[in-house]
Amino acid sequence: MVWCGLCLPPLQAAETWCLSQGGRPLGYAEFRVEQQSDRRIDHEQFVLFVRGARAEGDLRVETAMTSDTEGLVSVARTLHSGRVTERIRGVRHNGDFTWTSEQGAQTHLETSILPNAAPMLTCPPNGHSITWFDPLSLEPISLLRQDDDVADAERRRVFRVDGDRLRPARVRLFELDFDMSPCPADQARRRRSTLDPLAVSSIELPVVLDEQALRGKLGFEFDQVPGPIGMAASAEQRFRLRDGVLAVVVCRDCRNDPEPVADPAWLASDRFIDSDHPAIQAQAEQLARGDDLKTLQAMTRFVKRHLWSDTDELGYASASHALASRQGNCSEHAVLLAALARAAGIPARVVPGWVYSTERRSQRAMLQPHAWVQAYVEGRWQSFDAGQDLGFSAGHVALAIGPPDPQAVYPELARWRGVRVQRVVRLD
Repeated sequence: MVWCGLCLPPLQAAETWCLSQGGRPLGYAEFRVEQQSDRRIDHEQFVLFVRGARAEGDLRVETAMTSDTEGLVSVARTLHSGRVTERIRGVRHNGDFTWTSEQGAQTHLETSILPNAAPMLTCPPNGHSITWFDPLSLEPISLLRQDDDVADAERRRVFRVDGDRLRPARVRLFELDFDMSPCPADQARRRRSTLDPLAVSSIELPVVLDEQALRGKLGFEFDQVPGPIGMAASAEQRFRLRDGVLAVVVCRDCRNDPEPVADPAWLASDRFIDSDHPAIQAQAEQLARGDDLKTLQAMTRFVKRHLWSDTDELGYASASHALASRQGNCSEHAVLLAALARAAGIPARVVPGWVYSTERRSQRAMLQPHAWVQAYVEGRWQSFDAGQDLGFSAGHVALAIGPPDPQAVYPELARWRGVRVQRVVRLD
């Protein structure tokens, strides 16, 4: 690895950059540098305008990276999405980094080895690479210079060599790529167009489905699928990949043989499904019925009524946050329902994937990103959806089952952009 002696940080004081896709302005970024004695703090703020948002700049990511003569001192990233705020901060302590993550009332601590990367960018010779700590991803990334282009292998961060400095040219936020160009602050902050995060990850269908079809058994044929396939198989869903065509069969009310006993891990509390929270425990006790199935049905009805205000947030709020705020989209419906189930001693997991939907104006049919719950009831895993009027249906296609961090599904959804559904077949 070769390092230049000259430090060329891309973040200069009071700089504003427009974020755009295909020439459409969809947000802005602000960069500034703060000097405190022998320490330097590099600040970034990225703001995205989202369709249907209740206020301008409802999706905002702020980072701050502090460095001294010995290297990285601390790094912080704050995500504001609607009323959900998530903070992650890492602080150097001897040879380790202590990480603290906060969301709502939940706080988690973790220790890792000190990141072996520079906190400030340098300009490598053509054909050589450098390792830089990226405060957006909170991890070191390798940047390769090829002529006037300095970027990582996945092009999540792209810089341009401009005279004696580097200028940001491209950034990936929420698995969406944005071009960056300098522009006046008043122009950058003017909301002229908006981003629809669901539309870019939706998959069009060749046919409109009625309620009877959704209550039965459906087969979907996907073309141009990304490989390898990590799709979920369960008693409700089967899939097969042959000659580049992926066939998925979903059944709403299949009565399969009993499945193995659920792993105790699906009863544990975590930072999203915080089933040990006192408010979650108290609500679960009120909703308990004579058996597990009736309890899940009562919980599903409660969550559907309780989360009366929809949001345009990307990411997940914790279950306790959703319970207190009474706001949420499908992800909050899912984590709250799963937390209530676990608090009642019923194994449950969040299932991210797609659900059948139609656009209100054009009535085009599509599969749009969604999340629901599988609970271990009556000796098998059964799906429950508090975010859909019909509940779970044959229009639910599961992408994964119960990832430890439900937000990890976003990169996988991004891989499926451009995939087509050739055919939808009724199988009942």
